[in-house]
Amino acid sequence: MSKLENTNFFVVDVETTGANSKTDRITDIAVVHVRGGEIIDIFDSLVNPRMPIPEFIQNMTGITDELVRNAPEEKEILSQYRDFISLENSIFVAHNANFDHFFIRNTMIRNFGSSIEHEVLCTVKLARKLLPKSQKVNLTSLAEYFEIPVFMRHRALGDAFATAKALIKMLEILESEYGISTRKELGAFERKTRRRFKVKNENIGDLLEQINNSPAYQGIYSLFNNSGDRLFIGKANNIRQKLSQFLDPDYLSSPKMKEIIDKTTYIDYLDTPSELHSYLKLAKPQNENPIGLFDNTPQPNNNLNLIYVDCNNRQGKTVSLYMIKDGLLANYMEIGTNANTFIVESAIDDIYFSNMKFEGNSNERIIVRKWLSREPDLGNKFEVTEDKSKLLKNIRNFISSCY
Repeated sequence: MSKLENTNFFVVDVETTGANSKTDRITDIAVVHVRGGEIIDIFDSLVNPRMPIPEFIQNMTGITDELVRNAPEEKEILSQYRDFISLENSIFVAHNANFDHFFIRNTMIRNFGSSIEHEVLCTVKLARKLLPKSQKVNLTSLAEYFEIPVFMRHRALGDAFATAKALIKMLEILESEYGISTRKELGAFERKTRRRFKVKNENIGDLLEQINNSPAYQGIYSLFNNSGDRLFIGKANNIRQKLSQFLDPDYLSSPKMKEIIDKTTYIDYLDTPSELHSYLKLAKPQNENPIGLFDNTPQPNNNLNLIYVDCNNRQGKTVSLYMIKDGLLANYMEIGTNANTFIVESAIDDIYFSNMKFEGNSNERIIVRKWLSREPDLGNKFEVTEDKSKLLKNIRNFISSCY
């Protein structure tokens, strides 16, 4: 049986001159290859449609006639696309998949006489099965729900990247809350009508009080029964919101989670400063790989030394810096966008230009590498070299350009 951890998900987005695949043409295409919860590779290109792009589409996408004038033509790009996605055990993924899949299929047939037939997964349909009934599932709303930064909206690469990251989040939910780990189970889940469950917990009043007193911030949470046995452990961007959803019949559609919530008498939680910290906490040996964090993953990189700067933090007031030493998270800090970077320089000295050693295991290195692979490559990963002054200058310049 084909495991999801071994499945190649090709997340595709196209921008076109219009909605008719017979008369309109592709102007922009992107494919994000996801496997084992990790972004493996990216293919993207502008395409010369050999026809004028309507003005309203130029305004929406920013793709102008001038921009695509010297771009490759569709047959050349689709030949590269065909080579890129020609792997066994693959699924074609898109947001509103019918449009992208149908458009590419017809374009392939027009150019080559045939198309590549893959199983198709629509992230709109998947989100409707997994998320609360009231949650909007357009890409912007989905990105906000999962706290995914979106860059270049209505461009193929930006939309494909956001869809890929949303897919990774939803696959984690499928495994942790529904026990889904194979392609057959995923297909059956997408096709079936969503059932809704009502919690039947004798201690519902006490459970509600615990949830209302839980923090509305990021971290991990554990659910225990009255014998003190841990029934479930998970992560959330907002712990209180996530726990509240488990009691909401408009959300609760997992028989596995219904059984767990019915038996839960005590909730414990731990706040974490970032999603990466949550993953690292979940990676502790006692948690027994609760969401498949290490499945189908090659050996970690023990020589990874870089600083990742995240601008998407607290509406532009701060930036987050992740200092990775020998593949491990050595330091994390948040600083104001206008703050003096002396503290950053001091930390860089201590971590990268001293004899300080950091202890960690291969699982932690795997988590760091997989988490970094999910972040868009927007120039915010800085490799640490011997030229410290240049490194600091580049980081300062990037922080000042964030907002």
